[in-house]
Amino acid sequence: MSIAVTFMFSSQQSADRSQALAAFYYGYPLVQVLAGQWAAQFGGKRVLLFGAFCWSVCTLLVIPFHMLGLIWVCLARALVGLAEGVNYPSQMALMSVWIPLDERSQAWSFLCAGEAVGTVAATLGCTLLAHFAGWQAIFVVSAMLGLLWAFAFSRLAARSPEVSTRIGAEELVHIQAARGEVDATACGGWQGVPWKRFAMSRALHAIIVPHFCFNWGYYLCLSILPDYFQTTFNTKWEQMGIITVLPYIFQFVIENLSGLFADRVLLRRWGWSLVRIRKVCTAVALGGAGIMFLMLRTVPGCSGTSCHGIVLAAVYVTAAVGFGGVSYSGFQINYLDISPQYASQLLALGNTIATVPGVLGPMTLLWFQNDFVKVFTFAGAVEIVGAVWFVTMAEAEDQHFNSPQMNGGDQQLQHFFLGEDDVWHASQTHAAPEMNRAERCSSKKRYMCTARGKGGNVIE
Repeated sequence: MSIAVTFMFSSQQSADRSQALAAFYYGYPLVQVLAGQWAAQFGGKRVLLFGAFCWSVCTLLVIPFHMLGLIWVCLARALVGLAEGVNYPSQMALMSVWIPLDERSQAWSFLCAGEAVGTVAATLGCTLLAHFAGWQAIFVVSAMLGLLWAFAFSRLAARSPEVSTRIGAEELVHIQAARGEVDATACGGWQGVPWKRFAMSRALHAIIVPHFCFNWGYYLCLSILPDYFQTTFNTKWEQMGIITVLPYIFQFVIENLSGLFADRVLLRRWGWSLVRIRKVCTAVALGGAGIMFLMLRTVPGCSGTSCHGIVLAAVYVTAAVGFGGVSYSGFQINYLDISPQYASQLLALGNTIATVPGVLGPMTLLWFQNDFVKVFTFAGAVEIVGAVWFVTMAEAEDQHFNSPQMNGGDQQLQHFFLGEDDVWHASQTHAAPEMNRAERCSSKKRYMCTARGKGGNVIE
């Protein structure tokens, strides 16, 4: 959409561009909590399929609505946002039943890296489509691709490993043993969800603030980059595509590498606690992005072949978005850490609040009267605040929201073993009788035996 608006509205209609971009986020938060509950209740696959069909159809509405005026364009975009609100809660519901604990970072990073790939493809492809087939082609192609993906997903995906026909018995047992406390067949209603406990949870508050701060910078880049480079450096359209996709190519690489490093090196090889991993990754992601935004404000505007500022600006923007990729191994997957059972509802709550920057971020151009220096200064400060908050407040152990006393601070011992034909799993608190780890594990061919206390610390 950030490409399309530059063709739909003239450069003198900057206010119209900002409103059209922000309209998506008017609808996006409205269905988040509903989607989180529906995904937990009916399965992430069904909810995600329904959403994909709806947002594909609503994307087409932008074309006829544009002839009716700005308000109608905003309405069409709000409907797209409403439909896409089911996306992340549904994905988290699928993650909670499919992914073992020691693969969470790399799985969530790889899953969300698809957004960076889509951004790159859309930025390059939309520019070409608009030039050669008109801006209307952007929405036609986007809608068709969405419907094709929905068809493929309906044929290949399964709500949970328990109902999948594409995995073996050994893999199923391993997933069930290592994914945490999850009931993949649960169909409980709203009354069974501890909403009040969510609202009072320090662990959830620790995630929502950096989520809000991260989205401020991310949505800002996603929305105003073309406008920034065109206005500040008079960038030609043939250069625009490359400059605006570089950050997301870098993000894709960093996102996947950091996920692999977090799980395979920090967690498995070095034995870092989950909470330590989440804090370090979040500090790197938001702190790094914040510094890059502050550096970006120092780049002077210029134009012509002798303009070197455009190169420096591209480097800072690329680094800011790339650093953000590390967050998927930090606070973003932390929703699943603190409650595998209610991960989709928790993400829905956090993402609802974190959607506000999607509306306010692009509007900062209006607040600061198109002064990009002030816009980037504010964004950098917001990112750094999010990093400090999470490092100070974060937790990573299962909060057991559905337990009578919510003994999230009790020492939790979880032992997982997966042999060729059987699985052994036991869970106890520190008050339970001591278990002989050597007897349980010494004769096993493959095992994972961990003891975790408050904050996810390994205490073997």
